[in-house]
Amino acid sequence: MYARGYVRTYSRYLGLDPDEMVLMLPVPPAHARRSLALDGSQPNARLTLTTPVAVALAVALLAGAFGYYAWRQIESVNPGSTSPAAARALAVPSTTPLPSPSPIRHAIVVGVRVTDTVWLNVIVDGKAQYSDSGHVFQPGAEVSFQGFDIKITSGKAAATFITIDDRPIGAMGNGVVTREYKASP
Repeated sequence: MYARGYVRTYSRYLGLDPDEMVLMLPVPPAHARRSLALDGSQPNARLTLTTPVAVALAVALLAGAFGYYAWRQIESVNPGSTSPAAARALAVPSTTPLPSPSPIRHAIVVGVRVTDTVWLNVIVDGKAQYSDSGHVFQPGAEVSFQGFDIKITSGKAAATFITIDDRPIGAMGNGVVTREYKASP
């Protein structure tokens, strides 16, 4: 449409016959509104990244990264949650049901060693160990707690090192962190 009007106007300006010049133009494509090209070619379809699509992709990427981070944190607290014997039992089908052993829970001993001034709040089997306000430990302090369900909140997790039954677990993390340690059945 626009090309024909331009050719007509320019032809009149040059003193040429406008109708004859318009007939020399190629026939417009079937979908003239889709293409403004004079040669009648169609534009190539391409992916257009709009702002909402970019934001949705960024949110999905961040959610995936957070999920992976959370999974890694859980795995670092409970490494190897599936024992090799349990994995073999799951892999080999059994035709007869196995007798269910009565669960015998053994208390665990959680050791805490601090390398800086650290505030701790510890709850063992539902009972607060240092009243409701916790306790401040000085660098080098070591304490241990025995029970079935031990919940520890540290105000400076990077300076709080944990052992479970004399096995070193490592630092609790960064910042203010709460971890719960439970005796396995």
